[in-house]
Amino acid sequence: MWLVTVLLLWVPVGGQVVNPTKAVLTVQPAWVSIFKKESVTLRCEGPRLPGDSTTRWFINSTALPISTPSHSVTEAGFKDGGEYSCKTALSVLSDPVQLEIHSELFAMPELRPSSPFLEGSLITLSCETKPLQSPGLQLYFSFYVGNKTLADRNISSEYRIPSAGREDSGFYWCEVATEDGSIRKRSSELELQVLGLQSSAPFWVHNLFYLSMGVMFLVSTVLCVKIYKKLQRMKKYKLEVPLISDQEKKAISFQQAISNDAYEDLRASVRQTAPKEVPKAPRSSVGSCGPQQPESLPPRATAGEQTP
Repeated sequence: MWLVTVLLLWVPVGGQVVNPTKAVLTVQPAWVSIFKKESVTLRCEGPRLPGDSTTRWFINSTALPISTPSHSVTEAGFKDGGEYSCKTALSVLSDPVQLEIHSELFAMPELRPSSPFLEGSLITLSCETKPLQSPGLQLYFSFYVGNKTLADRNISSEYRIPSAGREDSGFYWCEVATEDGSIRKRSSELELQVLGLQSSAPFWVHNLFYLSMGVMFLVSTVLCVKIYKKLQRMKKYKLEVPLISDQEKKAISFQQAISNDAYEDLRASVRQTAPKEVPKAPRSSVGSCGPQQPESLPPRATAGEQTP
């Protein structure tokens, strides 16, 4: 059965004989240049016998004691660098892959912004790294927001946003590379959220503002209550003064009426108890023709009356 499979793999395609039995060696991640202490995985793909996953690995044409379809290099050292190749039971040797192990030339970059992120202000993003071997190593810096390139391969490690707007908010990151681009390192993403001008004041300023507004409201409420009570007292006083005056007038009128009634009663009683006067005898006058009528006396004046 396996012989039939091998013969089928040699079928011509497009007039040419393709050799599909050559194994294919892949690297994950797809980097052939890594730094010390980094990790990488090599995979070997090719025709195999049913139930047989045996794979042979070679480094610099020297067989490795590995028979699995994949080979992982963890915490790589200089001894792990070299030319790798592999083959399966039904394949020939794959094309070689050169794995280079480098000393770390520069540290992992870190994106640092100026703060705060205020609308309309200047924001500076700095891609900071540190050369570990060659102090004069020329590095190139690239800046991104999401998948958009802001600056590509500049010698300056800074990127400036002259007047930040809310549309500039997003996830920013930077990448540092050597001159030939063989070594690249990228920073972690930084979320930049541009704030409006109303949020520029510190937290304690907002607290002080609300506290002062509360005190002003309390003071104004107390003053309003005092003014209201004072107006109520003034209104009550104005209503009581006319009321007292009317009552006094009524009392005086009542007393006058009582006095007048008592005076009339007293006058009547005096008239009843006073003795009647005996009329005097008429005097005869010389030359009169008859007896003369006595002249009527005026009534006796009592208290409170004037004699006419």
